[in-house]
Amino acid sequence: QRSLPLSGGIGSHHSAETGKVWVNSGELNNKGVEITVNANIINTRDWGWSVNATASHNVTTITNIGEEGESMGLLRSRGGFSEGGVYWKNGQPMDLIIGYQTEGIVQIGDSHKHLEGDDALPGEFLYKDITGDGELNADDMVVLGSAQPKWGVGFGTNLTYKGFDLDVQFNGLLGHKVISSQKFSNAKKVN
Repeated sequence: QRSLPLSGGIGSHHSAETGKVWVNSGELNNKGVEITVNANIINTRDWGWSVNATASHNVTTITNIGEEGESMGLLRSRGGFSEGGVYWKNGQPMDLIIGYQTEGIVQIGDSHKHLEGDDALPGEFLYKDITGDGELNADDMVVLGSAQPKWGVGFGTNLTYKGFDLDVQFNGLLGHKVISSQKFSNAKKVN
């Protein structure tokens, strides 16, 4: 048996170069409630019909992500400058989505000192310069939402007749944001 070299339990995506391996060393705190209601509507010798409904609400907080205290799953990166993604940080809810806030579309004749070249052309996203320093960089990123749903819901019904049954279930998630990688990759980004 051979042990793998660990460096403080934290891995690198260049594990072959650094001698580190990925280790799942994070800790989460999950609190929530779930409610289920079942009802037998019909219950005879030949027929049966029942329905059920479920609702759940969970909040997951990161309590320990490791030595660095934060991590980001990038959508795209150029030269160390990230363009948004899913963000994890100690003490924060899990799967926060961060990126640039838009304030419209660049119009003909518009002049914005934080946009240059193709990014300043009419029809491109007009990103908000949050810091007001005339540059668009990582300091201008804001929390756009969370990938974690606020509610999980479900509804089901079961119909039986003699030896046959039909079971139908519907499930859904509410109150979360979804990153469209297709829309994201089609949008031009600033440097």
